[in-house]
Amino acid sequence: MYDLAIFEECERNKDGDLIKKERLKVDANTWNDKEINVSSLLRPGKRKSHNVRQLVIEARIADKSGPLDNPAFPTDSDTADAALERIDAEDLEPAWLSGPYDGDYP
Repeated sequence: MYDLAIFEECERNKDGDLIKKERLKVDANTWNDKEINVSSLLRPGKRKSHNVRQLVIEARIADKSGPLDNPAFPTDSDTADAALERIDAEDLEPAWLSGPYDGDYP
C-alpha cells in the first residue's frame, strides 16, 4: 500500500481497520487514551458529524450556493433531530439530503 511510518504504529481491529493508539495530555496530571482509525482517514466517503452547528451552517451554504459536493451527515438520530429542528426553524433544507450521497442517514 503506502510506505508510511504511521502504519508501523498501527494495529488492526476486529473489523480489519488500522488503529493508532495515542495518549494525549489533558493537563499536568491527566492523560486520555484515544484511538484513531487510520483506515477511515485514507478512504473517501460519506462525511459524518455530531456537530449540529456545522450541519446548520452547511444547510445555509447549500441554500445560497446549491448542493454541496460532500455534505456532512448526522452521526446519529439525536444529532439529526437537533439539526433538523434548527434547520426547519430557518426554513432551510438539510444539505445532506441534496448532496451526492445516495444512502440512508440515521
